[in-house]
Amino acid sequence: MEVSMEIAFSEKISPQLSAALLSTPYELGKEGGLSSGYLPESDSWEVIVKYVGDIEKIKEKYPSVLITKLLGNYAVLVIEKSLVNTVALCDEIIYMEKPKQFNYDVYEGSQASCITPVHTNPYNLTGNGVLVGIIDSGIYYAHPAFIQDGESRIAYLWDQTVSDDSSHSDIIPFGTLYDRDTITKAINAENSLEMQRICPSIDISGHGTHVAGIAAGNGNGNEQNTKYRGVAYESTLIIVKLKTSGGASFPTTTQIMLAVDFCIRKSIDMNMPIAINLSFGTSNGSHSGTSLLEAYLDYIAGNYRCAVSVGSGNDGAGFGHANGSSYPADAELAIGYPEPSLSIDLWKKYWDEIQLRISAPNNDMLEIPDTITNQAKGFTYRYNLDGTDIYITGGGPSPYSPFQEIFIELMGSEYISPGIWKISLEPISVKDGSWDIWLPSGALRNAQTSFIHASPDITLTIPSTAQNVISVGAYDSRTNRTAAFSGRGYTWAFDSIKPDIIAPGVDIISCSNTGGYTSKTGTSMAAPFVTGAAALLMEWGIVRGNDLYMYGDKLKASLIKGAGENVFTAASRAVSENSSKNTKYPNPVTGWGTLCLLDSIP
Repeated sequence: MEVSMEIAFSEKISPQLSAALLSTPYELGKEGGLSSGYLPESDSWEVIVKYVGDIEKIKEKYPSVLITKLLGNYAVLVIEKSLVNTVALCDEIIYMEKPKQFNYDVYEGSQASCITPVHTNPYNLTGNGVLVGIIDSGIYYAHPAFIQDGESRIAYLWDQTVSDDSSHSDIIPFGTLYDRDTITKAINAENSLEMQRICPSIDISGHGTHVAGIAAGNGNGNEQNTKYRGVAYESTLIIVKLKTSGGASFPTTTQIMLAVDFCIRKSIDMNMPIAINLSFGTSNGSHSGTSLLEAYLDYIAGNYRCAVSVGSGNDGAGFGHANGSSYPADAELAIGYPEPSLSIDLWKKYWDEIQLRISAPNNDMLEIPDTITNQAKGFTYRYNLDGTDIYITGGGPSPYSPFQEIFIELMGSEYISPGIWKISLEPISVKDGSWDIWLPSGALRNAQTSFIHASPDITLTIPSTAQNVISVGAYDSRTNRTAAFSGRGYTWAFDSIKPDIIAPGVDIISCSNTGGYTSKTGTSMAAPFVTGAAALLMEWGIVRGNDLYMYGDKLKASLIKGAGENVFTAASRAVSENSSKNTKYPNPVTGWGTLCLLDSIP
């Protein structure tokens, strides 16, 4: 066994960023937890920071640093690798995090959610006068569901992947921005080639198109235009197609924060309330709502005329989470083949001192000195065990979290040694005893890679764990049962009630990126039902003057007030195999119950 120790980085840098800064270019070339945010062409890192004062002073000292300021004293920085630790030490920087990789929450009824009645008398709600922001994989803008009387319903489409320096600005640092006139010109072009020349934005996966159709499609493109009509079908759309970075297949935290910032700024410019949809997540984090992304979303949801709906993820039955309430403890992990790299995120209470051991399939074992794992300052170690490189980073609490993260990255020269790995936690001085370990979301790892003794609890994906967002789980409206895959709560450590609500998410028919309609399943499909419902509540309250403060927590409270209590859940199954009458609300599976918009209108 080969062991080496690395020098600690600044306490103001997250443990994962510390580990990534010590990785070789070859290791960063592998898609995985360490590579997200790395820009190989410039050997730079894209990072998220919370700052105070004038952050432009950093650029005065270090001209090569690129700064994009966000609302609420958050910013995205691009920094040369050699300068990251130096910039983190600047007085203006409070804390710096590495971007995390996200995946869309797809797991390969409006009537059930009491939405259809509010489309008719006496309410006649359609979403008119409200913005719906879809931050996703893009949109097939030529789909009839997003066109009305020959004009696009999309006010703005920011494609982060299409390069055009001429459209860059303070809020569009990269990509290309298309306005309604340009998109309308494209959809009325003589042929598809001309259409793509005018607006070359494409939704390759179809995920964003499907989500947009649920939240806001007008139903055009089928014989019965009301059959597949979305919730807020006369709303105005703002679309952000997220880019990926560092060769990854999915977007990262930085692209999402920039997208949310863009949507809010446009809603202010247009003087319209906005309902924003985020149908993706990550398992990488404490699940307590304390990351910079979650803090940023809390700030946005609490300070602007908006509602932010987030899918709870599809890891409820994914065997990617293990936990315990005492020490000593062992977490056995089966790693399948091939698995090039794997991130393992261990969270515990900082005030619990432990000894950490890791055993490989060949029974080789490493033991990390407790004087290292329990120190307040950050640490980074690197080992080689059974032909697998192991990064272990961690440290004390951050300014935003009283907890301790110990981040473990396994990386083979080609693949990780397959078999049973074991993480052992031995007590030294314990006041609490609870611990949790998460693997990457199921879409980002080998199907055979899982914990032997997994727990479905706290399988909400981040950022659905943010306090002020509306977290949405999924159920099957045909059978009236919760979806087994739906991520469940409560949040870690603070026990915040999450999900807040559940909505239909199984076999949902909506717009296809090839035209027409198709079916998809996942909490990605549940979240836009709530996004559309939020838009209709804003129309009733803000646009029509019934309640000018119908946004943020007040809007979420209205949805919770109207939530139904009629779904057969895993929670009720433990009480009765034949009835859901004894289900307690709220609970970690359904939150406060099923979406029912009619009963949510005051």
